[in-house]
Amino acid sequence: GMKLRADDALVAVVCVPRVVLPSLRLARLHEQHVPLLQIRIDLRQSPERRDRIASSFRPCTGTSKLRPPRPAHACAHDRPIMRSVLCLLGPPVLATPEGLRRLELRPKALALLARLALTDEPQERDALAELFFHEAADPRGTLRWYLSYLRACLPGALVVDREAVSARIPTDVAAFRSGARRILDDPGTPDALETLALYHGDLCAGLQVSASADFHNWLYVQEDELRRTFRRAAVAYAHAALGGGHAG
Repeated sequence: GMKLRADDALVAVVCVPRVVLPSLRLARLHEQHVPLLQIRIDLRQSPERRDRIASSFRPCTGTSKLRPPRPAHACAHDRPIMRSVLCLLGPPVLATPEGLRRLELRPKALALLARLALTDEPQERDALAELFFHEAADPRGTLRWYLSYLRACLPGALVVDREAVSARIPTDVAAFRSGARRILDDPGTPDALETLALYHGDLCAGLQVSASADFHNWLYVQEDELRRTFRRAAVAYAHAALGGGHAG
């Protein structure tokens, strides 16, 4: 349901799936012309609606559905990766056709994977070595070890040659950005809730890694941009819901 109170600030309470903000019961989102917008989690979703929200990864996989994490982890040599989705919004996990799997990687390997997965162009080996392993005695040799480690953990996820490296695994970040653009263009888009549900938290939440200042600056910019995008999309969706005559 939705409630609207007329006072100095616009206050809206809207039904948003619990997975949108899993660690918060209330989120305050500030936006121009909306001094205060409150999005409260509705824990009483119908089974049909929960099933619909559970299909959050369909925009990027077309098949897999969200399921509770399983104890098995993603670092397995015999598991194909091509139909999986790298989920970096919130604590990193791997979404497979069978469900979510914890992404148990060394912190620096996870940071390297995130950089490759979220960068469109192939990254030169020398640049990656400087970005992550500038303090190592042999930066390129250390990079080579980490690339071998990632390829063993996530077969098929990387494209590696003598000079450059790139990732070819889809991400929830790409799906979220694409969906957010649709919400901002048309807040009434049918998959708005599914898009918002992709935002489980900050980019690579919990990641603590020793790397260059350039990497940490890049990660901060990415994280801040995604947080702002989520806020704008959530506000646009709430405005559309209010304007649709559902207040009461």
